[in-house]
Amino acid sequence: MAAEMHGSPAMTDAFNHQVRPLIDLIDRLRQLGLEQDVSLPSIAVVGDQSSGKSSVLEALSGVQLPRGAGIVTRCPLELRMKSCRPDGRWRGRIRYQPQGRDFDNDEDDFGVDEDITDPSEIENRVRTAQNLLAGPDRGISSSRISLEIICPDVPDLTLIDLPGITRLVIGGQTEGISQQIRTMIRDYIRNDATIILAVVPANVDIATTEALQMAREVDREGKRTLGVVTKPDLVDPGAEHELIEVISNARYQLQRGYTLVKCRGQAAINAGISLREALAEERNYFASHPHLSEIPEATLGMTNLSRRLTSVLVEHIKEHLPALKTEVREKQEKVNRELARIGEGLPSSKCEMMMVLTKALQLFTEIVGKIEDGDTRFGDATIHDLNPHKQTRISFGKFAEEVNKRIPLDHDRKFKEKIVERIKSVRGRELPRFISFQACEELVKEIVQTFLTPAKICLTEVNEIITEILGKATHQTLGHYRDLEVAVKDRIYDLQQKARDACDREIDKIFKQEKFVYTQDCTYNATLDSVLEIKHSNEAAAVAARPRQPVIPKSVRSLTLFSSDYDPNQHLTDEAEHTFEMIISYMNVCSRRICDTVPMTILFHMVKDLCESIRDQIWNLLSEDPARLLSEEPETAIRREVLRKKADRLQQAQTELRKF
Repeated sequence: MAAEMHGSPAMTDAFNHQVRPLIDLIDRLRQLGLEQDVSLPSIAVVGDQSSGKSSVLEALSGVQLPRGAGIVTRCPLELRMKSCRPDGRWRGRIRYQPQGRDFDNDEDDFGVDEDITDPSEIENRVRTAQNLLAGPDRGISSSRISLEIICPDVPDLTLIDLPGITRLVIGGQTEGISQQIRTMIRDYIRNDATIILAVVPANVDIATTEALQMAREVDREGKRTLGVVTKPDLVDPGAEHELIEVISNARYQLQRGYTLVKCRGQAAINAGISLREALAEERNYFASHPHLSEIPEATLGMTNLSRRLTSVLVEHIKEHLPALKTEVREKQEKVNRELARIGEGLPSSKCEMMMVLTKALQLFTEIVGKIEDGDTRFGDATIHDLNPHKQTRISFGKFAEEVNKRIPLDHDRKFKEKIVERIKSVRGRELPRFISFQACEELVKEIVQTFLTPAKICLTEVNEIITEILGKATHQTLGHYRDLEVAVKDRIYDLQQKARDACDREIDKIFKQEKFVYTQDCTYNATLDSVLEIKHSNEAAAVAARPRQPVIPKSVRSLTLFSSDYDPNQHLTDEAEHTFEMIISYMNVCSRRICDTVPMTILFHMVKDLCESIRDQIWNLLSEDPARLLSEEPETAIRREVLRKKADRLQQAQTELRKF
């Protein structure tokens, strides 16, 4: 098949120069275990049970794979095919990890790695591997089997064969196996880097096949799906036109179209017909068929399918290569940062321990400095979660809203009645309409006092924010040293309590100061003018909106002390109105001052002063036993080893990718 696919020796040389290296690159990356970290371009083969999927793979690979009733493919089978020189010998290799073995999640550390010299051994070797991985019953496993075949008669191609989709559970199979298979298939085909090779039989309505339905779920436009239609000899006479519509992409459209193939069945295998003979029979079948011979040759037969698959895979690799390089590089940088964060582990000498402890505390104090400044430029995205100024601004905004809600409004009749009562209670020798400063001062103090509770609530909220931020910072930088993290958190707790107590006292002091009614004359006058201007504007608008009243002569309108319309309490109402204007004018000044002073005080004590104290006091830990402080969790050592292997894997991948 390789010779038919590649054509002349010149074409073969061009193929080997341009195509083979790209396929080998992805195989090497997959062998490194890079699929644990990124999605690699691949072709996943999916199909309903008895769709002819195994027959297609046999025709491509030239070897017989497990066949039979029920679920035959019980593990993902990575089929790597490599074409060699015409005089080259057949070689095979099977690799997998036996169930229960621990290889530190390294895909390239295979438990079983065996050479195969006889193609007839393939079927039994794959069955043996499946029994070890999925058990001797009829269960399935997500553990992958890698089967490599090198010979002159195969294309340069890598496929991943997945278990056939089943609807019914038969004897010996576990409950829920149908859903397990679907979950496994979705895990493979949902990646944009995966080409879906959907195998469907010709004698069913393809719109009802599970393979195409699952492909459509993850590839709605059919950009990544290539259809393979099998068993054309089972189509009922007279229904050939429906099959031709499918292959012509007129019935269930896929952007990559369909290929029609006729593989050897079990009867042909029993009759001893070889794969080479089956390919010749396939060509004769299509050429002599009265209806199917009208289909374009490029969409018929295993040879054309092989050519299309290789072309599609190489095109897909080229398309994803730039993004793959970027992703590998970014993950390498992230792993290196993580390794630097958790350190090299506990050294042997005390001097080295002190150096490690100093380095860890230095990193922590740098983070605390960033927290103090609200600086997110630290090279790690997680630092964005540690900006206190972004979070505290929300609390300060809520505090300002609570303060403003407690300032009386112009239509607040109860507060104006309260002013009248207060004027009455403090009146002595004053004549009517003389504004009582004492009444104003007492009412201002009462309003200001209502601001204290929101201020204390704001302090509590900010304290909780700082606790969370410092906790995150401590865990992110020192979490791999359990005792050091605890020691640092203990010191932070003590310093934070002192900072909160000092801030609490300072807020009380602010409100004691605000009991003295004071602001600059120019500030108060400007605010009073603004209040009066708004009031007069509203009154003018209200007058303009009322119906015109008849003009009454001034002599008639004049009221005397003895007039029946005279109200002896009118002066109190007027005085209360003027007092209200004075109070509101002052409260506008006072509230703005408080809404600035309280947050500034909280920021000073709970962020700036606290962070400075932490950065200064934390170095006292250098006087303690470094061996105790640097004892790490067992999980940290395991994590470090996993990261080192991942870093090595990504570094090797970058070396391979730089060649392209």
